[in-house]
Amino acid sequence: MIAESLNMSVGSVFTIMTEDLKKKKLCARFVPHTLTTEQKELRIASSEDLIAAADEDPNFLKTIATGDETWCLEYDPETKRQSSEWTSPGKGRPMKVRASKSKTKTLLLVFFDSRGIIHHEFLRQGSTVTGAFYKDVLHRLLKRMRRKHFVRGGDKIELHICNLNAALGTSV
Repeated sequence: MIAESLNMSVGSVFTIMTEDLKKKKLCARFVPHTLTTEQKELRIASSEDLIAAADEDPNFLKTIATGDETWCLEYDPETKRQSSEWTSPGKGRPMKVRASKSKTKTLLLVFFDSRGIIHHEFLRQGSTVTGAFYKDVLHRLLKRMRRKHFVRGGDKIELHICNLNAALGTSV
């Protein structure tokens, strides 16, 4: 666009932008959503509470359990850049068939602490992610933690479950 509007060659504009002006062309980074002022304040307050608790108790970080979730697909999608290849001069661009959407997709939930994974499970086929679903998952997590993970020598360990969604001000 710059070359066209200034009636210059694309190469000249590229040289001016990169060598003279030291500019780079970067792709935008996608973020899931922007936070409201209230959500930012809640995130700061949650972080300050965690820092204060860590300052009071040197073993505090060992009492934190958190979790994450990810969608697992049947195939591993590859971007155009990942599929790029070195080619000889005069040889055409390599062809790549676009992968179709995976028919098999499931949600993996993993909960962990400083010692490793506490509990993991996959969303059952045909199930829907709802508040009731997460409530059941948390009941199974707590049952597993009571059964074996957080009992050492008969002493129960105090546990803090960090809810990132609450810190973000979002609901599940």
